[in-house]
This record gives sequence, C-alpha cells and structure tokens, in this order.
Amino acid sequence: FHAVIEFEVNEEDVDARWLRNGLEINFRVEERFKYIILRRLHRLTITETITSDAGEYTFVAGRNRSVVTLQVNCEYFQLMTSRKSPCIWKLLTMFCCFTEPIVERHLQTISGKEGHTCVLTCQFSVPNLKTQWFKNGKLIEPDGRYSIEVAGKIQKLSIKDLKPEDQGRFSCRYENLETSADLLVEGLYTEQKKKTIQKILQKIKFTKTIQDIVVNENQTATFECEVSFDGAIVSWYKDNFELQESGRFEYVSDGRKRILVIQDLHIDDSGEYNCRLPTSRTSGTMKVNGKVLPHLLCPLEVLEGDKAEFVCSVSKEAFEVKWFKGSEELEIGDKYNIISDGKRRVLVVKNCKPGDEGTFTSVSLYFFVYFTEEDLRIIEPLEDIETQEKKTVSFTCKVNRPNVTLKWMKGGQEIVFDKRVMYKADKVKHTLIVRDCGLADEGEYTVIAGQDKSTAELIITEAPTDFTAHLQDQTVTEFEDAVFTCQLSKEKASVKWYKNGREIREGPR
Repeated sequence: FHAVIEFEVNEEDVDARWLRNGLEINFRVEERFKYIILRRLHRLTITETITSDAGEYTFVAGRNRSVVTLQVNCEYFQLMTSRKSPCIWKLLTMFCCFTEPIVERHLQTISGKEGHTCVLTCQFSVPNLKTQWFKNGKLIEPDGRYSIEVAGKIQKLSIKDLKPEDQGRFSCRYENLETSADLLVEGLYTEQKKKTIQKILQKIKFTKTIQDIVVNENQTATFECEVSFDGAIVSWYKDNFELQESGRFEYVSDGRKRILVIQDLHIDDSGEYNCRLPTSRTSGTMKVNGKVLPHLLCPLEVLEGDKAEFVCSVSKEAFEVKWFKGSEELEIGDKYNIISDGKRRVLVVKNCKPGDEGTFTSVSLYFFVYFTEEDLRIIEPLEDIETQEKKTVSFTCKVNRPNVTLKWMKGGQEIVFDKRVMYKADKVKHTLIVRDCGLADEGEYTVIAGQDKSTAELIITEAPTDFTAHLQDQTVTEFEDAVFTCQLSKEKASVKWYKNGREIREGPR
C-alpha cells in the first residue's frame, strides 16, 4: 500500500525538509519516497510500505516543524508473532515462504577513504537469497579485494584497500529486484579540493538577472541571465520544480550567458522561472497569452438612451478579452464599461445614441475570444508486442494535443515508474519503456488519455540458454588435475562436454 503525508504552509517557494525518526530523508537514495510541492502544499508519498517504514515523520519549514506518526499494520505478522495457534503459525509460515520478496532496506550512497575498507549493505524481505552484485552494470566476481556475504535477510559486499577506480554505481540484484547506490572514494587531497571548490563557488554570482516576459501561445520563449565565471554550472527551475533539458526545454551556455529556451508554449507554462547557482538565484515571470481569433457578435436593437450589453464566455477564468468597435480598441470610461465575472465577459454600451449605430439601427462590435482545445484523445493506438526475456520493449501511442501527461495501467493497476519501467513524452508521442523484461511483465497494458484509452498485450517467451562466462585454455603439469569452468544464463540448464568433438562420459577421471 501507499502512504501519503501532506502539510500546507502559508507561503509559496518555501525551503522545507522531511525527517524520519530524526534523520533527514535522502530522496535520491530512498527510491520509494517521493516529495512533491504543489504551490503551498507539500506532499510525501511512500510507495509499497513495509513494517520498517513505521515511525515519526517530521516536516520542517524554516523555524517551524510538525510531527506525525506512521503505523504500518500487518495482520499476518501479528498473527505469526502471537503464536496462539500452532496450525495458523504453520500455515502462515508456509505462506510467507512463497511470498514474493521485496527490498526492505535499499543500498545507501557511501564514501570511503583510499586504502580503507568499505561495506555496502542492503536487506530483502526473504532470507538467504542468491543475489548478484554489479559495478556499473558489470557482474562482480569475489576475489582478494571483493567479498560477498549473506546473513539472513542482509546482503553485504565488502571492498578492501579502496582505490580511486573503485568509485562507481553498485547494484545488488535478485531476479527483477534491484537496489543501487554510489560509492565515492576520497583521495588524500579530497578535503583540500572541496575547500578550494567552495571558495570558487562563493565568488561566482549573477552579473545580469532574468527579466519578466509576455509571449503568445505556440511561440518560443527565452530567459537569459549572465554569470561572473565562464565555467559556472546553473540549474533552471519553474516554481520549485527543476526543468530537465529534453523535449521543449533547452539549456544554452554562451560564454558567461546562460539561456533557457522553451518551445511550443501553452497556457500552463505561465509562472515563475528561476536560474540557480549554489549560492544565489535570479527569478522572472512569464505570462502566456492564449490563442485569439476575431468573432462577430450578433446585432442588437435598443432604444435611444438605453444601454446595450454584449456577452461572451471564456473557458478559464484567468483568460482576458479585448473589445473593439471597428479597429478601435475600447476601454472603460463614460461610454463603455467592461465586466469580468468568473468566465463571463460583458461589454456595456451606455446611453445609446444614433451616433453609436452609424447608418443602421443595430450596434455591431467585434471582440477577441479564446477558443477551448478539443477533448484529449488517442490518434495512434498501442500495438501488441511479443518478445523474449531480458529484452527491452516500448509501447508507443500518439495523441491529438502536445505536452500532456497520460496515465499507464497494467492489469488494472496504475504503473509505478522506476529505472526499469520508464515513461517518456515528446510533444504528441508518448512511450512506455520496459527494460530487462521478465515473465512477470507479461500481461495487458493500457494508456489513458482523458476519456479515451488504448490497450495492448505484452507476450514474453522464455529466452534460450546462453554462456555468460566461457571456457579458458589450461596449462597443467602431468598427473595434476585440470578444471574447466563456464557459466550459463540459467541455473537448471543441462550441458554436454566434448573433447575433440567426441562426447565425454562421466567416469573415474
């Protein structure tokens, strides 16, 4: 189950922290913990809660803090620990033996000093699992410096005599389960280097700040600022969310200039944008005007001295409407009154006279109005896919509107994205990527766009057995044993051995 904790503060753009049992949560390491800021609302979501998630959670904003207690109830666990019924205990023990394992404690990013020993540790829900360890995606074989240990649910990788080349991304994997973290190796001069870098960063500042801009929908917007050092690295944010350089967003570094380019603008791009250095930031706002098209109002007949009211509606309360008579834009004054009431827009012509109508008895006025977008729908549906284990597959569809977010389901359950199952959107094209497919990934996948949806089937066939480690040539002295070793991609696969093309039968030698 998921757990959600929310706090609302009285201001936007507030720097806040989350603590669990007094320790700050590292969201880059704790992959099941998600932190989202929606203006003044701060939300912590814990996916697939486990018993060790229970405890006190503290939300800290400035000098203010608030604490809540999370309880994770497990009826099966309570029944087992009570041991009131031997039959129930035996049945539940058998049930737990066949429960699919999960990662209870993920690997943590750690740093170790050159020449020392460090230990990477994680914990699964099932004891004595046969896991594999990887460094930067390459399988680790135990040797003089690397040793692997299993103690019940705990998996350990020890690295002796740390070297700079040991730094990298380490993973512990069991079937489709994987947990990863970084190992940082500190050299003899690391602390001095840190101090030097900090001094350089404190001299770096903005010499030219961002300016507010107003642009139209579907156009391209550019925010520009300038830093004091050519090599300075900046990050771009909209409100409190960091913008990734992909799709419509592009980072440009030109000497000391730092530029953010946003293409194909739409109304929701309006807001505050800021460029950040480690020690300072500069902010500006962007207002995106919607599409405008002229529309002719129906004529009205009024008596001299009466008022005329022209009424239209817009799709969003924030949209603006301009009123015109001929090519002349009208403004509020003695003759005209302009009213905005929710989505309703009204032009009032006061004390109508023959001069207001020209040569006709009716008054015809033009105005600009915003047109609402058509309903979101899928124009290119998903297609069925058949593949083998360990392959990567992609479900792709296209919708009729750019820059929207779709919902993905598998077997009626919403998909939780991670490093193996990813969702990418590029304008109207939306893709669900499933890496390293296993038999558990087989099933029915659905994408939902507004009220429209598309469904496709993923069929996975068992991959053929292959050699993952090959035989090596051997040179031995007469009367000594010779041992040939290879490794297969599957544990239960059977093999045959040959010498010079002739099958070897098992015997005394």
